[in-house]
Amino acid sequence: MFQLNLTQYEDLERAEDRAEAFKIVAEKHCGLNLNYDPAKLPLVEDLLLATLEVGVENGSGTSGTRVPVPDALVRTFGCYTGEVLRRHPAPPGSWRSEVV
Repeated sequence: MFQLNLTQYEDLERAEDRAEAFKIVAEKHCGLNLNYDPAKLPLVEDLLLATLEVGVENGSGTSGTRVPVPDALVRTFGCYTGEVLRRHPAPPGSWRSEVV
């Protein structure tokens, strides 16, 4: 459900909005109080790894196999991590569009 709920945020354009979507869904489904604190990044990493690992019974125990990663998870996780990094240097950074 965590990954599925992120798909409702696919149409967000701004990185800040995608970061907030990741924060909202992680709080709702995993009980994490994410506040863009760098100290919480290990918790976010654990959440991501747990989301991507699925226990598969193989007769001799359970082995971890990777599941497909939806684009919404990649985008929102990346934006959340970027937002943490943007907020904590002095002075804070800013998002800008890529110039092609």
